[in-house]
Amino acid sequence: MAATKSAHPWKNYHPTVWGDFFITQVVPATDEVVNGWNEEIEVLKSNIKKKLSYPLIKHVLERLRLVDAAQRLGVGYHFEKEIEQVLQQVYDENKNIYNIHDDNDLNTVALRFRLLRQHGYNTSCDVFNKFKTGEGFKKELTDDIEGMLNLYEAAYLRTREESILGEAIEFTTAHLRAKVAEMETHVAERVTRALERPLLKVVERVEHLYFTSSAYVHLEGHDPVLLKLAKLNFNVLQHLYQDELRPLTEWWIKLDTPAKLPYARDKLVETYFWALGGCYWEPKHSLAIHFATKITLIGTLLDDTYDIHGTIEDLDLFTAAIERWDTSAKGLKDYMIVLLDALVGIHDEIEAVTCKEGRPWCLDYMKRGLSNVARLYMEEERVSQSNKGFVPTLEEYRHLSSLTTCFEWIAFSVLCGLGESVPRSNFEWLASSPEILIASTDICRLQDDLADNMKERELEYFASSVECYMKQYRVSRQEAVDGLKEIVEEDWMIMNEELLTNVPSHICKQLPLVFLNLVRFMDTIYKDFDGYTHSSTRTKDILMALLVTPMAV
Repeated sequence: MAATKSAHPWKNYHPTVWGDFFITQVVPATDEVVNGWNEEIEVLKSNIKKKLSYPLIKHVLERLRLVDAAQRLGVGYHFEKEIEQVLQQVYDENKNIYNIHDDNDLNTVALRFRLLRQHGYNTSCDVFNKFKTGEGFKKELTDDIEGMLNLYEAAYLRTREESILGEAIEFTTAHLRAKVAEMETHVAERVTRALERPLLKVVERVEHLYFTSSAYVHLEGHDPVLLKLAKLNFNVLQHLYQDELRPLTEWWIKLDTPAKLPYARDKLVETYFWALGGCYWEPKHSLAIHFATKITLIGTLLDDTYDIHGTIEDLDLFTAAIERWDTSAKGLKDYMIVLLDALVGIHDEIEAVTCKEGRPWCLDYMKRGLSNVARLYMEEERVSQSNKGFVPTLEEYRHLSSLTTCFEWIAFSVLCGLGESVPRSNFEWLASSPEILIASTDICRLQDDLADNMKERELEYFASSVECYMKQYRVSRQEAVDGLKEIVEEDWMIMNEELLTNVPSHICKQLPLVFLNLVRFMDTIYKDFDGYTHSSTRTKDILMALLVTPMAV
């Protein structure tokens, strides 16, 4: 979470406006209306389950499209069992079905590859060799826009050893971009959107919003029943999110951070969106979303306290108090006492829940995550203050700054909110700093720096990765930006590798997805612009659409 260097960077949307808005102005749907939606949803779900359960002997592409659409419309969680059965059968019967029917159809092969990889099946990229000649991918493929688009999306699930997928990205990007002007409007919109950000990097709820409200109705063979289900489900989830936001808003207003911590960013609704986009959005994960929202909010206050407000002497005392968990520490400034009380409050809440579940040790990991964050913030601030103008090597910078993203602490809070089914071994794995955590935090910091790179140059502040790259490799600012973007892409490939092959089988599937979703949020909100700190533009539009305005059915 990058800190701003001014007291209130979001002047047009003071936090109490959001608070008043969600408590007094957003009128939720009545229970009668919501119950009606849910009743209709159950009928529509039954219809789609039947379609997903048809034998997979023919029409494989149609079945894959139905699975893909259900997920991109945000209703896939209703059909987890059916979708898994379809994909398992696709994976198991690959040779029996695809080599006979449609193994030479780029659209089918690419969509199948992407869906299998998204669900953890380690399917080989060799399936794309048939679409190449000695000179590269076959030129005639460029006439198949849907196939090219699916190949483009599939290729972003590449690992570092899969050069053919790197070639696929270059090939599809160049030809899709060249043909956009010739496409129908709705096709051009989908292609342009994909070229700006591939599906792998899109926050899921943002994709659900776009696909439901704009894209799906224009697709060949779209299912009106599935679309209606998606719209009703969107409204039900929006109603749930409003219910979740009200107690969070009341808690936040009670903390009164604008008065007590006026230097800090006030980002309740943005942070709730961060939890939805960066962790989970499904109803069954409401408690994890609640914990993650509070921890991320407090993390933002910590970031701003260390980064733009506290003196070295005061921060030393504050860090020591956190590490000792000492709420009565002497010498703390009033704003630090406020922040420490807030930290204790959320940790007490987590402890109360997890102790009832028979997991009292959860608090130890939460404290560990917080202590790591505070200690690393302190180290970063000490280096900054004592070395004005100092530019470390890029490796030194990445090692320190990527650790201050709060990802570990946030992930611990999510594990606490997932319930008693998550054993201690998952916390231990997270505490071991797995490669997926390291790659995700590196993406976070570098993406943040890239969004802020012009602003940082104007400040007498500890160098960002852009300045470190410029000095170390003696290149221009633009060359440094391009080089860092390449590093980010390599981190994405590491993420893909970890998700595909390196996460131990005893780890709950939700945990590694936290890191994927957190970096998706970073790419969506921080790409080319800090949409978290300065959220009164495009971020505000997303928030209103996801959390306030119901979808017409």
